[in-house]
Amino acid sequence: MNSDEGRNNAAPRVSLYLDVDGVVCPFGAADNTPWGSVWNYAFAGMLEVAYAPELVQALNALVGIPDLRCVWLTSWEELAPGFLCPATGIDGAEWPVLTAGGAGSGADWWKLEALQSDLEASGTERLIWADDQLAFERQAQA
Repeated sequence: MNSDEGRNNAAPRVSLYLDVDGVVCPFGAADNTPWGSVWNYAFAGMLEVAYAPELVQALNALVGIPDLRCVWLTSWEELAPGFLCPATGIDGAEWPVLTAGGAGSGADWWKLEALQSDLEASGTERLIWADDQLAFERQAQA
């Protein structure tokens, strides 16, 4: 057995938790993308979304990185892989989707609770969390 065999059953070393609104699809996109290109627009099932093609390309490049697990953590929930991915070309249709699942009421932010549960279940060693709401969530910052 080579050193890569058996790694597929091991816990991911890094999980990337990705939000949609304000991260993949900015609110009120105007002018050019941060890359200097024009925004692309697509109809994603229920609404038109703006996105940067360079971001899609970068996300798709991450999919092949060993020991990296990409996870949807967005209020879009199953709509992200079902509608956003085909509309934008993001290769994330097979990514796990974390959901509110009854959370969302009470003092704790449902995304933090879902992320913590997923970290425990997946055995992830490190995480990357891209969400525009993080700046406003004190518990998540801690």
